[in-house]
Amino acid sequence: MSAAIRFFRIALRALPHDLRLRHGDEMETLFRDELARARKIGPLAVTRVTIASYLDLLRRAPYERWRRRGRPAPQRRGHRMPSFLADLRFAIRSSLRQPASTALVVATLALAVAANTAVFALVDAVFFRPLPYPDASRLMDLNEQAPKWNLEFVGISYYDFDQWRTNTRVFDGMAVWDGLAENLSDGTTATRVDGQIVSADMARVLGIRPVLGRTFTRDEHVLNGPHVVMLGYGTWQTRFGGARDVIGKTLRLNSRPYTIVGVLPENVTLTEKTGFWLPLQLDPEKERGNYSYEGIARLKPGVTIDEARQDLLRAQAPIWRRYDSTHTVSPRIMPLRDRFVADYRTVGAALGAGVVLVLIIAAADIAGAMLARSIFRRREMGIRVALGANGWRVTRQLLTEALVLSAMAGIIGTLAGRLAIGLLTAGIADIPPWLHLGIDARAIVFAIVIVVTTALLFGLAPALQFRRQDLTGSLVGGTRTAGSLPERRLLNGLVVLEVALAAVLLASGGLLVRAYANLRDVDPGFHPEGVASFRLSLRARNTPMVASTGGFMKRSSAASPRSPA
Repeated sequence: MSAAIRFFRIALRALPHDLRLRHGDEMETLFRDELARARKIGPLAVTRVTIASYLDLLRRAPYERWRRRGRPAPQRRGHRMPSFLADLRFAIRSSLRQPASTALVVATLALAVAANTAVFALVDAVFFRPLPYPDASRLMDLNEQAPKWNLEFVGISYYDFDQWRTNTRVFDGMAVWDGLAENLSDGTTATRVDGQIVSADMARVLGIRPVLGRTFTRDEHVLNGPHVVMLGYGTWQTRFGGARDVIGKTLRLNSRPYTIVGVLPENVTLTEKTGFWLPLQLDPEKERGNYSYEGIARLKPGVTIDEARQDLLRAQAPIWRRYDSTHTVSPRIMPLRDRFVADYRTVGAALGAGVVLVLIIAAADIAGAMLARSIFRRREMGIRVALGANGWRVTRQLLTEALVLSAMAGIIGTLAGRLAIGLLTAGIADIPPWLHLGIDARAIVFAIVIVVTTALLFGLAPALQFRRQDLTGSLVGGTRTAGSLPERRLLNGLVVLEVALAAVLLASGGLLVRAYANLRDVDPGFHPEGVASFRLSLRARNTPMVASTGGFMKRSSAASPRSPA
């Protein structure tokens, strides 16, 4: 025996004992063969083969011992990505080999993702996204209610508001406003523009600063005060081209000149579009009993709604004692967002429940398809196990295939969801101006969560079935396509679940359609055929016109060729 072989046997002791028992003789035989071929070449080749063999043993020994101690070897980490890429390539090839099945799974899941993503974007924008104001959670809606008349909202009397503003303690500020539409003229053309008349603290309560110029002063909120106006951002852009020198210029609202003192930021939107702001110039004593205004307030930090409600009731007490001993009208307060979205809660809940059912039906459908598909692949999986693949290796491959299908469906579904938002909102005429709809990062994250969750669900279904069975038995006696009894029971259960949920969804949709049809068939009490409606606004605050308004209406009515019944 040569010295090289003796030293090689000594070097083999660096390897773990179990590895030497299994492969030590083979490694020594391989070294002998390499050494014999090197001797035919020359002494330099012998030296090179010997050194290379020793170095290979010394490099391999630490990794093998580290692996058997259960500690992660640095060399193994480099193999994870190639292994995943191999699974990914195989998953793509497997999907392309079965185009019909792949298209069915992707299309079904894409529809579910599209519906869920679109509805999530709507629900998130309406119910969960903060309003576009600083510390929007402290903004409260103010109003008055009349329980005896069964009225939840009657509006705010400016007299009551003036008393609240003076006598309450828990608010950083409160304001009222009312919507109006004016004919805006810049000297060339006139346009009908929606805006608001606002009280003195409106900008401070909302926490906004003008883009240009200033807000209104308290001297401009007095009866017969200066004629000043703040332009809305859209009006500034469309009517004045975003000119920076607009401050100080004059425009006409209903033929009355107003001086521009400021430009509102882009996100100032309440219940109507904001084309301009005018200062509220009223005498509180003369406005008692006129419940025409909407209110808003900002709580002080740390103040609860119950504390604010008690403070309002305390401020209302003198009004009750003096003018309303039966407490017919009382203040009402609630979070501003809750007031804005009150009319959309039922629709949001119905849409949310519907798309959740669609997602569950799609997941059950896809799980059944994947399980049926796996029955035909039992022989393939049996060969993998026979070649040395363990249960985790098979499960990982199936999960990778499910993830590939889900990823394709997620991309298609997210793009389709963006189009679905437009379809859902196409028939809604009064979308709140503060509502910004679209597929953003939150909606994309939601879509990813759906994709990963469904991939795990319908990827684990066949994997669990494989792990419970002896796959090597599928190599004997040909391919079995009928499936085992547990598999058939699972498939039948998924079918029953799909049919049950589809029946619920169909019945709910039918009820909604029937309710909509009933609303359209309600008799309005008159014959609407051939009747056109329009709006004519005369400036009632212009004193010379007040006396002539009634005569103008009478003359217009008399001139009409026909009047509706």
